[in-house]
Amino acid sequence: MGESFVIANFGKEQFLNPWRIPSSERFPSILNNSYMSTSIAWLVCGSNNSWYSRVKERGFYIKEYMGSWYGNKLDIVGSQSEEDLYRAIQSEFEDITIEVFAMLLEGQQDWLEELIEEARKSSYYFEPLAEVGLLEHCSRHITFEIVGHFGNDWKETYYKNKRY
Repeated sequence: MGESFVIANFGKEQFLNPWRIPSSERFPSILNNSYMSTSIAWLVCGSNNSWYSRVKERGFYIKEYMGSWYGNKLDIVGSQSEEDLYRAIQSEFEDITIEVFAMLLEGQQDWLEELIEEARKSSYYFEPLAEVGLLEHCSRHITFEIVGHFGNDWKETYYKNKRY
């Protein structure tokens, strides 16, 4: 098995785990994936960005996370090349992957629609979508779409089939 990577924010002690969303956890694939590259861009954008001010009020996770990594030291850390640091990050830092994925889905309606279509075919896409739906502050719109496409028993389906 190849080396896996996380994107770590050392200032906030948070990280993104590409394996938890529809993305490769390999380098450089993680940066070529739309979800992961957009996540990083939205996390590091400064408040002087005109687009930032237009979308900042769209949803709970956008308000909470957009621009929250601005000015912090970030690094891509490998499971083999930096094994001790990789393990320390995974055990001591906060994994905000699903919250950041929720931020993307709040801000990109077309991505939510695409993800739902893919999730109907594969648990690889259903699992991160369901994890967003389980968040305490998941938008009603996202929850409505999940229930509308997967029924009221979507949570049972998630727990029955989750990878870890």
